[in-house]
Amino acid sequence: MYNQKHHKLQSFYNHKFGFHINAIRPEVLDAVSRLKPKVVKTLDFSVNEMKRIREEIPDVFLIGRLVVTPQDFGQLSGRTAEAARQRGVEMAERILGLEVNREVHHINGRPVFHAWESLNEVFPEWADEDTQRLYDEYQVAFGERMRAAGFEPIAFNFGQGNGNGPQWLRLYPGTLETYTYLGFHEYDWPTMDHLHQSGLNGPSEPHNLVPGGEGRGNDGMWRALRYRRIMNNGIRQQFGDNHVCVITECGMTQGVWEGAEDVGPWAEQMTVPQSVIEKEFGGIPPGTPISPSRYWQSLAWYNSELVKDDYVLGACLFVTGATARWETFEHIGTILPFLEKFQQEVALGLSSTASAPPLAPVLAEQPQSSPPGASSPKPAGGWTFNLQTGPGMSLLVGDIGVEDELITLVKPDGTAETRISGSKAEFGRGGFEFFANLPGTYRLQFMGESFEVELSGQHFAKLIFTRPADTGNV
Repeated sequence: MYNQKHHKLQSFYNHKFGFHINAIRPEVLDAVSRLKPKVVKTLDFSVNEMKRIREEIPDVFLIGRLVVTPQDFGQLSGRTAEAARQRGVEMAERILGLEVNREVHHINGRPVFHAWESLNEVFPEWADEDTQRLYDEYQVAFGERMRAAGFEPIAFNFGQGNGNGPQWLRLYPGTLETYTYLGFHEYDWPTMDHLHQSGLNGPSEPHNLVPGGEGRGNDGMWRALRYRRIMNNGIRQQFGDNHVCVITECGMTQGVWEGAEDVGPWAEQMTVPQSVIEKEFGGIPPGTPISPSRYWQSLAWYNSELVKDDYVLGACLFVTGATARWETFEHIGTILPFLEKFQQEVALGLSSTASAPPLAPVLAEQPQSSPPGASSPKPAGGWTFNLQTGPGMSLLVGDIGVEDELITLVKPDGTAETRISGSKAEFGRGGFEFFANLPGTYRLQFMGESFEVELSGQHFAKLIFTRPADTGNV
């Protein structure tokens, strides 16, 4: 889950999501108090509110970013290494001078904030190499000054879909030596795994495969999971576990597509060019806005990957407490209810692959050898289910009869995946689908209920649930 080498967490959740706060408002503080995220990034440095967050969540990793214009790292003032280092120190001093960082506000002898970013999305990966080397000088100077003052600096924070391991090793040697925390922005649209799945299912590209990938197509990981493509492509081989990844922004935006506007999942307008729709979506535009349940299903997939990498501290959902321009990204009232329902603490010793929340006692069992159409005995909770197995792909599908409910499946190897009921309407109103290619016991949890089924991993399986007091499927 998380290796604890650099920042100690007192407890773990079954997810790695944190908040990206643009503006502090009562509803933002209420969400922080209820969910107690382990990672919070903020552009608002209100002293009392920041101290409250640190006091309410003692093990939170609190990150700040000061918005500055222009973002000069020496490219606007001389383009020399000396100019870049000077701009880096100046940025650090500007941050250290903020009221929230004054010693009088320290908590238990430590600053309110743990870490600070410097600049944000300064250029794409194809910027000329002299510019990138200039930024290396800037980041080193900024990082050394911030560390001397007791803060952790967070490097990079480039826009989504930028960077690769060999490039960073060649152009940012000073940054990789100086920094522990590396920041990433990860977005996609209309699902978090769109480009990832396109890459996995596309033509074989052996030159794009990286360690830790699935070894098919081009290994994906071009937008969401880009951090893994970068870190496993030379950086972790050279530096081991010296670095911690923080996804300092993540979510959905149409802006991942060239020519589209940077609008979030709740935007009603379609801004993706028709040429992209023809190429990527067969000419049929994805529906807008994205529903919260569809978005949550994407985030559930993303989390199932994040928890596999113990060098990832967390991923900050953009945005909690949106300012006007970013209202189509707001997570309060849309995604946070799903997260709050899903969130549970898990044991500190839990392995990185066993990411499931604690399960309620098993209420029903159905042997996989039962003949098609056989039903389980009625459990104490009143629910029953009918299991049918037969030839076909190794899938577990079914219908719980209710839409927009979170379904968690724990597989025989301990890994967990989630779906939103109704996401597979072809199986019913509350339809769902999981891959089930491992032999053994599968645990399915939803609406406070838990069920076990034994599957061979070699057949198609379908579960139809009946609620208490119902005469048929709901």
